[in-house]
Amino acid sequence: MDKNLWLRALQLDSEFNRRGEETSRIKLQESLQIPQAEAQHIVWCLENKDIIKCNPDKFNADGEKALIFCDIHFPFQDKLAVSSMIEHAVNYQPTIIIINGDLIDFYQISTFVKNPSQKGVSSEIKETKSFLENLRYLFPNARIIYKSGNHEDRMEKYIFQSAPKISDLIDDLLPVKLGLHNLKIEYQIEPFSLGKLWILHGHEKPGGAYNPEYICNVIWQYVHDHFCVGHFHRGQEKIFKNISGDTFWTCAIPYLAGKMDYAPLNKWSQGFIEVDFSQKGHFKGRTIKIIDGQIY
Repeated sequence: MDKNLWLRALQLDSEFNRRGEETSRIKLQESLQIPQAEAQHIVWCLENKDIIKCNPDKFNADGEKALIFCDIHFPFQDKLAVSSMIEHAVNYQPTIIIINGDLIDFYQISTFVKNPSQKGVSSEIKETKSFLENLRYLFPNARIIYKSGNHEDRMEKYIFQSAPKISDLIDDLLPVKLGLHNLKIEYQIEPFSLGKLWILHGHEKPGGAYNPEYICNVIWQYVHDHFCVGHFHRGQEKIFKNISGDTFWTCAIPYLAGKMDYAPLNKWSQGFIEVDFSQKGHFKGRTIKIIDGQIY
């Protein structure tokens, strides 16, 4: 099965589930414009997706210094927090920079009730692109990897809902609009590993509530390996150990946005992480906290 077709099927399945509808062969045929047999095969894959083995990308990171941040949510970024992170990064001089999802918010095409006075899609894209251009200017030799989050997915979902018959004509629309190719920024839509550290945004976990006090515990049940995750806007670190005595470092990365109109009361924290890699993928990770623009 084509990778892009499978991703589109996953998006449709999620949308059907949200509306309380069954994902049927007929619906997939009509929405994806594919033959009956292929639609039936996708239905089977969706029903068994939890046991289908994936083959994610694995990047060698020996000797690298990685800066990993997420959840800036342009245009809701906290300008002081973002500038503090950039200033710190200039001194740290990372060789790899990971943008771990939700760099852009796509507020006006979200599913909840919106404030019409907020910025639109074009404005958000322009602001996000400007940030990426500045990031590349400051770190001309760094490898930059942009991992999509649930907010990046909003554009594709909106197109699937509003114009499904032309969705195949606008693949990679967001990377194109952001100019990622010219900036030499790699775009990843699936979890991947950097050395022994797994990178995932957090929305990949099956739906449902989570306990925000135990983010690492919840994600650990799905990963069972070293990982860092964004999405939850809280900084956490926890070490797990298996029966053989092997230890695993896990981390929830703080966010870099400011106030969000849908959560006036929250326990969110600001920051990012640094990861120094040695040989064979081993690493030392640490959370850098930001409080009122100050680095801790």
